Amino acid sequence: MPAPKEIAIDPAQPIDFFIEAEAKASITYKVWLQRNGAWTVIGPESTSDNKSDHWIFHSPTPSGSEFAFWLGVWGEAGKDWRARFTVSQQPPGQGWVTKASWTETGAFSDLGNGFGVDSTEIVKVTLR
Repeated sequence: MPAPKEIAIDPAQPIDFFIEAEAKASITYKVWLQRNGAWTVIGPESTSDNKSDHWIFHSPTPSGSEFAFWLGVWGEAGKDWRARFTVSQQPPGQGWVTKASWTETGAFSDLGNGFGVDSTEIVKVTLR
């Protein structure tokens, strides 16, 4: 299932963007969050660098803000890849609540050396 066009959020709660590989792949990614017309850029980052791939933004995140991402993926030639995105928020005094989760998919090209690459377009999601 590809990214939704919109995600319903509470503008007053922190928001967490999380990415992980669901199939054997190395993922380099870039994440953008636009609030009040200003873009915050994260990355490029990698899921294979042993660092957290949770990106937490504190409120407010007004309705109409946008989240965007790009993935560059590499792995074994000819194999499929999957990457999971999860968007969560934390209501006061509670744990994180998933607002949306989806899987981006593709197949690796063949570079002729056993490895392959693939990438996504820049994908934008509106936060309402």
